[in-house]
This record gives sequence, structure tokens and C-alpha cells, in this order.
Amino acid sequence: MKLVSDNGMVSYLYRAGRDMVKGSMPLEAAEKFIASHKSEITTEHKGYPLCVNGLWFFPEAPQPKRTSKKVSGKE
Repeated sequence: MKLVSDNGMVSYLYRAGRDMVKGSMPLEAAEKFIASHKSEITTEHKGYPLCVNGLWFFPEAPQPKRTSKKVSGKE
């Protein structure tokens, strides 16, 4: 997981009742928060696919697709 940051700050959305609050926090704090709580990928809020505890939404940088090298049995 790689969060999208701007000058060391990560933007987030927070569900406060029926409202959504937008804010930012330091990258290091966001990484520690995410690591210590249950998270999942969601499509609920465009641009904020990482959902933590059903209340916090963070932007995640797209990960390059991994391709595996085929290994032949011949040497």
C-alpha cells in the first residue's frame, strides 16, 4: 500500500454522522493509523479507495501490475 501524499501530508475523508469531512494528516501518522486498524478497498468515494474502520477514507496510489516471468524447464 502506498498512500498519495503532498508535501508529507495525506488527505482523507471522515464520515461524521451523515456528513463527510475532508482533512489532512501527516503521512507517518496515516500509515501508523492504517496499520493498526481494519481496512478494506472500496469504491464508495471516488479517489479514496482505502476504507479504515468504515469511517476513514484515504487515497491510495495505483500499484503497477506485477507480471511473473515464466520459467522454462530447459536449462
